[in-house]
Amino acid sequence: MNRKMSLIVVMLAVVSVATSFSADARAASAREPGLIGGQFGSEDFTDLEHLAHLNSLERSWSEDDDFGREWAGIWQGFIVAAGSGEITFSAETNKSVQILIAGKEVVAADHGNASGSVSMSKGKEYPIEVRYVREMEGEDDTMDCYLKVQWSWAGQAAVSIGSANLSHTDEQEKEWSAKAAAAEEDDDDGDDDDDEDDGPVVGFKYVPSGLEITIGGKPFASYYTGSSKIPRPYFAHVKTPSGIQVSRNHPPIEGKDSMDHDTYHPGIWLTFAGINKNDYWRLKKKTEHEMYIGKPEGGPGRGSFTVSNFYLDSKDSTGNRIAHEICKYTILVRPNYYLLIYDSTISSDKSDLVFGDDQEYGLGIRVQTPIEERHGGQILNADGLKGAEKLYGKASDWCDYSGVIDDTLIGMTVMPDPKNFRRSWYHARDYGLIAANPFGRKGVAGGEKSEVLVKKGEKFHLGFGVAIYSAPKGSKVDRNAMYQDYLKAISAKSK
Repeated sequence: MNRKMSLIVVMLAVVSVATSFSADARAASAREPGLIGGQFGSEDFTDLEHLAHLNSLERSWSEDDDFGREWAGIWQGFIVAAGSGEITFSAETNKSVQILIAGKEVVAADHGNASGSVSMSKGKEYPIEVRYVREMEGEDDTMDCYLKVQWSWAGQAAVSIGSANLSHTDEQEKEWSAKAAAAEEDDDDGDDDDDEDDGPVVGFKYVPSGLEITIGGKPFASYYTGSSKIPRPYFAHVKTPSGIQVSRNHPPIEGKDSMDHDTYHPGIWLTFAGINKNDYWRLKKKTEHEMYIGKPEGGPGRGSFTVSNFYLDSKDSTGNRIAHEICKYTILVRPNYYLLIYDSTISSDKSDLVFGDDQEYGLGIRVQTPIEERHGGQILNADGLKGAEKLYGKASDWCDYSGVIDDTLIGMTVMPDPKNFRRSWYHARDYGLIAANPFGRKGVAGGEKSEVLVKKGEKFHLGFGVAIYSAPKGSKVDRNAMYQDYLKAISAKSK
């Protein structure tokens, strides 16, 4: 594999999940021939253009396919072994291909031939993923490219892999169809909001950990897709328009920051203490970043990007996919504040989803140590209640954390979407935490225990906004106006 292909694999952190199915489950799951996936308009897998099928592992592409000179493809499904023992896969291509069986890379070919082996049992089904990268190689490079994969085993010379050995599930087709539809919708969004035609440019830069986000060329925040230490996505190093950081240092600095919950509270995050009893807030299970859907869209006054995530039943990538999430993040630039908007849709085509009842659910923020309430900061809600003790467990339109650093008032206002399934109660603490939690009817509000059921195939929407602001010390901040701005922004998107 060349350096470019290796870098793509590292940056994407796209890991196949080896999902085991019982014979009964396989029989109950409808199958379609071939593999299913997506064709991307760039070689770094960041611009999903449309749904794509791969019906054979011997395939060629030409100008007639209208893919362009730079593109990539990911195809997923299942392969039924035609023999037992060590099965050798041989790949030939004039570009780059990577093949994973049950989550393990078996072969990676780069402009030539390569082979690799994996142990298989005849008649048994294994998850397979094929990744193909077609990069441009000079002005004379034609659009012609090809892929040829064969297999062999003891007593059997290399032969083509029959189309009857490849299949995908209806669930996989629906997942990829949803991703393609989301990418198309994202492209269609364009710049419909008149209010964001001017202003500092929101920019995005890919880094191995995720994205670096700038506003007017200056750092705004880092988006992390997750790591082994914090296996879920989050924002950190969040800065106000003044340039002063409002989120706690990540990681916290000994002797300077409060050191509690150093991995639970990295900055700004959305997660849950229990989906089918899998705890993602306390990092006991993994939320796996699968891919960016389309390219991040930056521009004057606004920017956005969309991701596809899977909630797993394990702390690493070896477990089963419990739920699928498509989350769009939008950043709007205002003169004295920024709006960060979460638009999350969670679903499962495999089973019902049950969200439990606990303090640790929803959209959370952790502010800088000097503006914690116990160090002189202020917590305030839309109904005028002040202080963690008074407003803990109360529902309100918004909840705000603020304080003064370097003679500048900085803060964050958390605003749940009124279209969420119910209002949020606030888990607020004097040590710098606010979590807007619509699930904790008992765990936060002290009422009857809640259990939220999302039926198989249903789509469950959650939306939140965070206003990130700064002003001269002693200034009055109109948080209600920021909330109305948020309502206007999400209302415009729903039309």
